[in-house]
Amino acid sequence: MLQVFAYDAEDKLLRTGSGYFVSPEGRFLTAWQVLLGASRAMVMTAEGKEYPVQIVVAGNGKTGLLLGMAGPLPGPPPHLTLAKQMPQVGERVIALGATGKTHPLVGEGVVSSILEFPDHGKVIHISVPITSKSWGGPVVNDKGEALGVAISGTLSGQKYNFALPAMTLAELKETPQAFPYWAQAHSKEALGRCFKKADAAEKAGSRKDVLGWYKEAVRIKPDDARARTKLGVAYYKDGLYKESLEQFRQAARFKPDDPQMQLNLGLAALKAGQRPEAERALEALNQLDPKMAQKLQASLKASPGTTPAAAGAAGQVTLPELFNRIKPAVVFVENYDSHKKRLSLSSGFFINAQGHFITNYHCLRGGSSATVRTSDGKRYPVKLILAEDKFNDLMLAAIDPPPAGVPYLPVTGALPQVGEEVIALGNPKGLEWTLSTGIVSAIRGYPTPQRQVVQITAPMSPGSSGGPILNRKGQVVAVFAFYHLTGQNLNFGPPGKLVLALKPNPGKTMEQRAQEWLAEAQELTRQGTEHLQKKDLKKAAKTFEEAILSRPDYALAHYNLAYVHYLNNNQDGFKKEYAKLKEIDSKLTKELDTLTRKVDQKAKKGGKPSQK
Repeated sequence: MLQVFAYDAEDKLLRTGSGYFVSPEGRFLTAWQVLLGASRAMVMTAEGKEYPVQIVVAGNGKTGLLLGMAGPLPGPPPHLTLAKQMPQVGERVIALGATGKTHPLVGEGVVSSILEFPDHGKVIHISVPITSKSWGGPVVNDKGEALGVAISGTLSGQKYNFALPAMTLAELKETPQAFPYWAQAHSKEALGRCFKKADAAEKAGSRKDVLGWYKEAVRIKPDDARARTKLGVAYYKDGLYKESLEQFRQAARFKPDDPQMQLNLGLAALKAGQRPEAERALEALNQLDPKMAQKLQASLKASPGTTPAAAGAAGQVTLPELFNRIKPAVVFVENYDSHKKRLSLSSGFFINAQGHFITNYHCLRGGSSATVRTSDGKRYPVKLILAEDKFNDLMLAAIDPPPAGVPYLPVTGALPQVGEEVIALGNPKGLEWTLSTGIVSAIRGYPTPQRQVVQITAPMSPGSSGGPILNRKGQVVAVFAFYHLTGQNLNFGPPGKLVLALKPNPGKTMEQRAQEWLAEAQELTRQGTEHLQKKDLKKAAKTFEEAILSRPDYALAHYNLAYVHYLNNNQDGFKKEYAKLKEIDSKLTKELDTLTRKVDQKAKKGGKPSQK
């Protein structure tokens, strides 16, 4: 018997079930619903050994069976033989399952009947009680053959226990998929199941179960606006306005240009006592759907406080007011190598109260650790990298936020208009929280046609990277990424729609990502060495430079790049790389000295420089 552990998108335990091996190769059976909606899964043997679920071999929701592959295993595991025939009514059966990490459950009973359902076909009705953690466990006959996998269900308000017949496994077509791809392909099915269960709970008047199923939907797919909205509505109905507001915030983040999302956000904010946020939602609604905005305006008028119309013409705020509003959401980002030496200073901004923030990919690339500092002087370590877009130079990362959450900025997927006024906030040259203004000069493909960027005139400098570019409503329309060195006020950043396209995954720590960047640097250095051996110094230099970007403290890349500069008689480049190498690895520095002396000696004799 196996314990089966399913984990959600944030790598937290979603549910526990059971299963059993059916082949010496590590194939196992469990119930389809045990793993449906999981982002990853593990199985644990009776000896307490855990193995990842690598492949889903076959299965579907109709049969309720899932055939998976776990491993790699140290050897062939004990496995059960599958029964080839349906049991007889009255036949004795034993069900095995789990009640906890180390407590197997064994139940004895009989086959009560053989039932047939339009959606599932035949099932074996048994008298053995089945708990949710026993789902997927084996139901065996007196011969020790597995008749099927255990599940339970409710019919007409009464609980029944079943075994899904294992013999139907032979009818399933094997279509092996790596578990992450299978999970992604069936995420809609998982959400649909949660919504269906929540609807049934609503009809039964079970508010606790309604919330439970919508919470599970959000755990399965945190970036799904529909799941967030349904959970937000459920919280709102229960009078949990703060919880409702947080769900509507997330939904509006994923669909900022959906007027219904802004209306939900505004109404919940008003109920939660967050009037300024409700007023900002009204500003957005006035642009998206003036008719729907009237509903929120009426609620604001019915509630004490000042409406946007009374606060200023057309809801427009002054630059000082806007600066004070957005400053707390903008952060100072510091990236460090494995020796705790600071690699770079840059900017970023929070996009939700949970401490998720946006910066450029290049701002954290190659680092082993990083911190963000907020405008109140507090410093937080970067906990996870949640999503990356190297091509568009974007990264979504996270800190552990304070209990009250963090201020954050709304992001719009709508492109700004050419000529529209924008403001930028960042830390140019380390000058913290510097505000600059300008206009949108163009929306173009640059430096390649495939890379869409917003071009602005607001002044930028190193350190501004990762900072928000906002419209006068306080919405992020782009993220500053780079500027043209030889031009004046030629500054560029990926648009907000690319920020919204970043979908959080369970995440990797900076330490884990640093190891991957090291592997990238090692591979690039190997490729660069091949170019060097072929005497293609231009390609070699470019490849070594890319390796250094992936791991700035990788000594071998600096060694090789310094050598290429030496062969090219690039004295400035050689001195720069030599100095860096000397800081990192004194042994390699001495080897470089020896190598360059050999090159000089050979050159004096009239030979060609050696290649290493």
